[in-house]
Amino acid sequence: MTHRRLIPFAALAALALVLAACQVTVTPGPTPTFPPSLSGTFDAQVFVPTLGTPPESQLTASLAAQQTRYYRVDVPTARDLLYAEVEGNDLRVTLYTSGGSVRAVSESSRYFGPSVSSLAAPAEVGTASLSTTFFCLGPCAAVEPTAPYYVIGVRNLTNSPRVFDLYAYTMIATDENEGNDATGTATAFSAADAPQGAIEALDDEDWFVYTGGSTETLRFTVYNLDLDLVLEFPNDVPPTVVAGSLSGTTTTLVAGDVFRVYSRAGLAGPSTESRYLITLE
Repeated sequence: MTHRRLIPFAALAALALVLAACQVTVTPGPTPTFPPSLSGTFDAQVFVPTLGTPPESQLTASLAAQQTRYYRVDVPTARDLLYAEVEGNDLRVTLYTSGGSVRAVSESSRYFGPSVSSLAAPAEVGTASLSTTFFCLGPCAAVEPTAPYYVIGVRNLTNSPRVFDLYAYTMIATDENEGNDATGTATAFSAADAPQGAIEALDDEDWFVYTGGSTETLRFTVYNLDLDLVLEFPNDVPPTVVAGSLSGTTTTLVAGDVFRVYSRAGLAGPSTESRYLITLE
């Protein structure tokens, strides 16, 4: 089995984080309203990304051509993110609420969206050769868990049998600035700082306020063009929107400026793919 490679953020590397050992068992599942039947049920492993300690595979299973299997994942501990991830070829992973609403869907290790149709627009492009953090081994999706359990659907998109490894785990968000999801919790920074963050869950947006005292040139660097990450100054009339680029896009920044970073495509991804960097020149 391929193991996950992890290179934590500098701040995470300084923390003494450990992988909490949760025994995972797969047993026959109940029959809730949705889906009609379950292939199994198990607990989400509590996982903190640490160099050299990937989560172990929780389930290995096979799928017939065009078959979908469903699994109930119980969330035993509150964490920022619940991840569902499969390692295998030509697969789709979907996270549902207990009532059957789609929370996130993915056919790629690089991004996920709120629906299958939202995945059609992005084109796979090369990312910048910058340091990485946490990435997925195959199609993966994450949500901010607010319920005791969710349902994972794994679908074989081909006309041939497929074998896959399924992972389900909760983890602390890689973005150390969370939760800066509103103006009232905006991350303050000055010329001495170089904020970095990630859009790791759908509908995430990161707010910042510049507390420096002089006009600066801001450079906005992204790691993956698929997500269409932008930096927006909502107080401008009309709002100024700066699209990120692999080499960095520049704009003018003055004291007191407030801005947010979000995905204009409405996508999210693991931190290797959804990371961005803000620097002053």
